[in-house]
Amino acid sequence: MNGFLFEHGFDLLYLNRVFASRTKFYEGPSRGQMLFGDALYGRRVDLLGGQTVEKKIKMILLLINYWHVDIAHQLLKSSAECEATLPDLANYFKIGRPRFLRRWKKSAISWLEKSLCVALHLRKHNQLAMDSDRSWPIR
Repeated sequence: MNGFLFEHGFDLLYLNRVFASRTKFYEGPSRGQMLFGDALYGRRVDLLGGQTVEKKIKMILLLINYWHVDIAHQLLKSSAECEATLPDLANYFKIGRPRFLRRWKKSAISWLEKSLCVALHLRKHNQLAMDSDRSWPIR
């Protein structure tokens, strides 16, 4: 399926999997079996040239909604018509903090993620009967 969509101009943007343990049969730590998954695909930015301005703006807003702000920003900057139609949208992408604070935040988040990785590795599971990629942001 992924190959088919890629051949037709789509990229996988997000994948969420949901698992459930069979606690009726085994009460110990287990990832369980995958119940279902959600996949979000979007048209590749380099293939959006022939789209109308309205469709590009809708794509930008959907990307922002799903927190793919980097791709939304790329699409906005690659389309002068979109920038002209919604000039205030560029304000959404402005980063208000000074550069050194952004670096500090990135470093702090990196340290926190590494600490969580170690904690999750030691814990082995989230001790819930159901599990999802959203409940484990760090794999």
